[in-house]
Amino acid sequence: MVRKIDPEKRLATLAKLVPVMRDEWEKLGAMLDEFDALTGGKATIAEKLKEVETRWIDLWSAEHGEPYVFTDYAKSRGQIKTLLRKGLSAAQIVSRLTVYITGPNEYYRTRKHPWDVFIATINEHVRAGGDGELAERPTGCKHEPSCANQVEHTKRRQAELTS
Repeated sequence: MVRKIDPEKRLATLAKLVPVMRDEWEKLGAMLDEFDALTGGKATIAEKLKEVETRWIDLWSAEHGEPYVFTDYAKSRGQIKTLLRKGLSAAQIVSRLTVYITGPNEYYRTRKHPWDVFIATINEHVRAGGDGELAERPTGCKHEPSCANQVEHTKRRQAELTS
């Protein structure tokens, strides 16, 4: 015998599933972007991570005269991925870390430019005049005019898919 579920319970169940579905949608979008990067000859996430990490290691080591070693790749790479997902390009992150490490701020220098401080203060390290011109076209964006960042592109793409 089939029982009818109370409409309020159905709605509550659906409300719980919406965030799960949204997370899965974002993961699929990230996979599509990565496939697009691979087939289109653009930089993959791994290459962007390597670019940021290599530049950090080179600058930090030159500034402090000793090699820098990332001790928690999961955490630092997760932070870089978050910055990329929030719309910064690898070039913008590199620009900001260059300002952070080579800048005149004595507070950062005496503390040997901690990674976590850079992440926490990333918006303070924008070059004079901004680093917006360093932004690359968002992965997978074929819109004209192109989207300003990955977040805008995702919203535009979702709107197109639902209309």
